[in-house]
Parts: sequence; C-alpha cells; structure tokens
Amino acid sequence: MVKEVREAPAKIAEILRIVNLVPADTSFQEYHSTFVDAVKTDALGLFIKLREEYEIVGIDDDEQSEALAESGLRSEYDKDYEDVFERYKRHALRLCLTGLPPEFTEYVDNPIQVPSLEQLFAIFEKTYGLAVTLEHFKVTFEHFIQIIAQDFRLIEKLYLLAEMLAAERYGDAVMFHRRTYALARYITAWKKEDRDPWASRDDRAGLFLIDNVTIENRRVVFVPDVFTEAFNRVDIDRLRLCENEKCRRVFWLKRLPKKDWIGKIGCSKQCSGLLRTRQWREKTTADQRLKYEHNRWKKERKRTQNLAVNKGE
Repeated sequence: MVKEVREAPAKIAEILRIVNLVPADTSFQEYHSTFVDAVKTDALGLFIKLREEYEIVGIDDDEQSEALAESGLRSEYDKDYEDVFERYKRHALRLCLTGLPPEFTEYVDNPIQVPSLEQLFAIFEKTYGLAVTLEHFKVTFEHFIQIIAQDFRLIEKLYLLAEMLAAERYGDAVMFHRRTYALARYITAWKKEDRDPWASRDDRAGLFLIDNVTIENRRVVFVPDVFTEAFNRVDIDRLRLCENEKCRRVFWLKRLPKKDWIGKIGCSKQCSGLLRTRQWREKTTADQRLKYEHNRWKKERKRTQNLAVNKGE
C-alpha cells in the first residue's frame, strides 16, 4: 500500500516556494557587504557630487562642519547625505538581484518598483496603524489619504520602508535557500548511514544562525525563527532532494513510496520520467532496448496506416 497523500504544512510550503524560485546551485551576493563596498568606494560617485553641490570638496570633516554651519545648510546637507545612503541601499539590492531569475527578482523587488497607494497603505497599517488607532481612530484608506495630504514626507518614509522590506525579503530568501538545502543534504546523508553523519557536519552547522542566540537574565537563550518553527519535527521522508543530477531541487514528497521501492524519486513528472528512463536503460541490455524500439516503431506505423485508411473512407 502507498502511504497517504500529505500536503506540506503552510509554513514549509511557503519556504519551499521561495527557495525554488532559483536553481539549487545558485550563488547569492551578500547584501550588507555589497552595500558597505558600494559606500566605501562611492561606486556611483554620489558623495563626490554631494560635496561639489555644497562646495565642500577637498576640506577635512571639521572644516566641512564649520562651512555648513556658517552657510546654514547643515540640516539640508544631513538630509541629502542620508538620501545618498538610501540610494546606495537600492543600488546594493539591484546588484544582488543581477543575474537571478525574474520570478525571484519580482518576489523580492516588484512591490517597490512603483508602489501604489494601496501598497503604501498596507505598509502604513503594519507600522503606524496601531499607534494611530490607539490615539485617534481606526485607520481606513480614506484616513490614510487625509494623513498624507497633510504630511507628504510620510510617503517618502513609506517608500524607504518598502525598500527596507525588500532588502529583508532578499536576506530571508537567501537564508531559506541555504538552510533548506543544508537540511535536505543532512537528512539524505543521515538516511544513507542511518546515524548522525560526520561527513555532513558542515550542512548541520549551516542550519543554525548566530542571530538566533540571545542572553536573558544571564542565561543563553536560543530563539526560534521562521525556519526552525516550520521544520521542527518534520518527517525526514517528506523533505527530499530531487535525484535527477541536473536538477537537485529540494521538494516536499506528498505521497511516500512503498517500503520495497528501490527506484529514484524526482521533484516533478519530468524529472521522475527521466529517472525511470535512465533506470530502465541501466537494467536492460542493448538487444532488449533495440527490440523495444522496434516494437514502438511497428505500433506507430500501424497507427499511421489506420489513420490514412480512415481518412480515405
């Protein structure tokens, strides 16, 4: 008997959906280091342009501060300086997304390309809505329009927040990808050896993040995150790596095979078909395959002749 069909839990299904937006062997750029490098090298020349605009090129920091204070442009310069950092954050995210599949780029970045008022309202609800609700009234879209009409800088803040959320989505997606494949490899190695595999210690180490550790009352506390909560106590027979060497995607096996099943399992109908074909070729001799192909040719020829006869009638 084939075991019951079991869909992936919602949290695991969402993680696998994100993970499989990119191939298994994808190499990601680290967002923070990309941002820091861009700022340090002034990759777009934005800091130079800013100094030229305020006529403070070629002087040290103390002299810059005095010059800006004397001209009364200190606050404006500080705001423009922060804007340069925000532009470099956008630049770093674009660099990180370069070369990745459009589906993944759309998941990470699409909501901030041209945010609609409805999307900005959704962000506003999550960040400012509770405070406004407690102090004044329940926030509605109409109230939101009134608020931004009185304070246009709120829209700018929401745009920046949307970009920050995009960077967070990128970081989470990279983390999900690395940890899910590390877990799948660890499970695969464990099942082969039927014990904790020494060879996969790097994969096991890759499952943990230092961010999950905190100290409370002088005690070390490991804080669960989305990934650990989703995969805690998951059936090791459900989380698989596609056995098609050209694919190797991680996937959830809905229907478990019989205990005596010795074939390979693919992540899709296409991969499963390729694996069955390869397995058949490995088990059969050249003469058997030739005979099989000959019989297929005879059946196809007979079918074609029958169609020709039917058309003639």
